Amino acid sequence: MTSATAVKALAALSQESRLATYHLLVRAGNEGMPAGAISAELDISGATLSFHLSQLSSAGVVQSRRAGRSIIYSANYTGMQQLAGYLLVHCCDGVGADPTVLRDDYAKWMLEDPKVNFSISFLCGEQPGDVHLVMQVDDQSQLEEIAQRLSTAGENVREEKGTTCC
Repeated sequence: MTSATAVKALAALSQESRLATYHLLVRAGNEGMPAGAISAELDISGATLSFHLSQLSSAGVVQSRRAGRSIIYSANYTGMQQLAGYLLVHCCDGVGADPTVLRDDYAKWMLEDPKVNFSISFLCGEQPGDVHLVMQVDDQSQLEEIAQRLSTAGENVREEKGTTCC
């Protein structure tokens, strides 16, 4: 993904009605929704919604398909994963090391100071579009310290011992 494509996607999502539309389509899953149902759910006029869907489609975060006489809109998870991957690569260089593994949907770092391995994946979540952050440390006290810091920052933390990540 180029920076111009990332900017276009972020700009499309930076408007309240478009972000609400995208969020609704993520919740609808791969099945998607017809424009009329989106309009009714979000209380947006058809003409306004048409403009917003056009912007989201042009930015690559929403896709459409014909089903009989209806057009069904759905979140473009591949487009969003590419955007998230772009942000991951270009916005996480502050960790002080290049990722040891890097794919469109996944990045892994193995840091020495602090000694922690962490990875971020966009395909391992419970729902499409979820982000899965995995941290691996040497001992329980390190894990407790990181969990406390994340909780203090208001992040949702779920401990999963003995798991194998993507």
